[in-house]
Amino acid sequence: MRIGLLFLGFVQVVACGSTGGGSTGGGGGSTAGSGGHGLAGAEVAQGGEAASAGAASDLVGAFEADGFVVGEGQFRLLDLSECCAEGRSCSGNNPSSPYSAYYLPRAPGQTTPNENEDEAGLANTYRLGAHEAVVWVGETPPPAAYFGFTDYLMTRDDGSGKRVSVFASLAETLNLDVLGVEGPADGVKFNRRAVIIHTPDATIAERVKQAALRSGVPEGAVNVAPIDAESTRLGLDAGADTLGVLFRSALYEDSEQGDAWLASPPVELYRLTPEMEPAAGEPYGKAEARPKDEANDENDLYADAAKQLEQAIIDAYAATHDATVEPLTEGTPDPYACIAGERTCAGDNRDAIYPATAPFLWPVGAKNFVVVHGVDHTQTGKATYANASLYAVQHLAGVAAVSSKSWKGSAARYLPHHPLVDKLYAFKLARACDGEEYCLEVPDAPCPNGIAPGSLAAIAFRAYLEPSTHTAPDPQRLVTDGVLRFKIK
Repeated sequence: MRIGLLFLGFVQVVACGSTGGGSTGGGGGSTAGSGGHGLAGAEVAQGGEAASAGAASDLVGAFEADGFVVGEGQFRLLDLSECCAEGRSCSGNNPSSPYSAYYLPRAPGQTTPNENEDEAGLANTYRLGAHEAVVWVGETPPPAAYFGFTDYLMTRDDGSGKRVSVFASLAETLNLDVLGVEGPADGVKFNRRAVIIHTPDATIAERVKQAALRSGVPEGAVNVAPIDAESTRLGLDAGADTLGVLFRSALYEDSEQGDAWLASPPVELYRLTPEMEPAAGEPYGKAEARPKDEANDENDLYADAAKQLEQAIIDAYAATHDATVEPLTEGTPDPYACIAGERTCAGDNRDAIYPATAPFLWPVGAKNFVVVHGVDHTQTGKATYANASLYAVQHLAGVAAVSSKSWKGSAARYLPHHPLVDKLYAFKLARACDGEEYCLEVPDAPCPNGIAPGSLAAIAFRAYLEPSTHTAPDPQRLVTDGVLRFKIK
């Protein structure tokens, strides 16, 4: 049984229903400036400081004046509380990163219901007409290591009337590196006002953009996130694909500020439907991939150091424990293969790679443990943030994670005098840490808060957003992370 391809940094929107709430993981997008747990019940703020009632009213008025019917949606945290129920899946959620989603009403005249509509008629998997647009307007989150918006093809009719999950990305992610925001051109993307237009039609994108400009939005703050019309079956009938948008954010500098923004984001969300369809549209095709950095290769400088670290970790416990090296998959998704039904993406994000282990039995004894280790990709300039996540396989629930925010300095206990030790990490995952530094205790608790001894577990790594390319690093240019399992002799 191999599940590496399932751990792709997402939460399955379909499985988790339509209620607002907290989670442990957030994404869509494309070009900029161009034509938890414990937060259940969170909903979009109705007019925040950056998205005031007046500003929202001006924008809606501009859309209506241009001939659009405006439907109000909501931007909410996803609730993972139900994904541990019988037959459900947490779909490999990222414990370091909360997920929010777009919840939309039906289009005017749409009789086919969207999947998992809530009591207000809103759904986070929705059908979209070829000339419609979805508009996010509000204030970006407070300082964090990462945030981004990703458009997805969620489900598809398999030809027999049965809906099957696709959950594949439709574009490069509109992340904090490329998002255009209001304010000075100082590179700061946090707590800044922005408008994002998601649409499969370039002519509609331009109409919506011009309406936003007329309402007073600065051009640099208007972003277009093209939806790949070539790969989707657009429409409002039962046979049409359903779409969705995930917002990911990770590692807030101030966790209380981050939680507050996620619980009540100063954001408005609109569905725009033209009163009259344009005579001719200009559908977007497949998104052009952002180029990878092929020049800077970690292997040249750090591969030998990573091998020395692995051996040093094994040697440190050799007197009392036997070590097992867990192999990893590469974990690079191909969304177009997933759309074609040839692979499983399950919420890929083109800003990240996801190497992962196969399932293994989580250590039974209190003295058994796991050590994750390798090169800190953030220290080598190959990632904005990185983490290692532990999963309970039964529901694919992310129960714990350690990240580049917390593992700095952790390799020094094993290679104290190595000149590259600051570029390495080694972190223990155990049932009991007894105050040990660089050790994460994993509770013996039900899903999604822990993992029972002897249950199937897996570990997945994420390397997010190479700063020089504004997309995921090339996995061939990274030294592969490692997992060691230790069993007492």
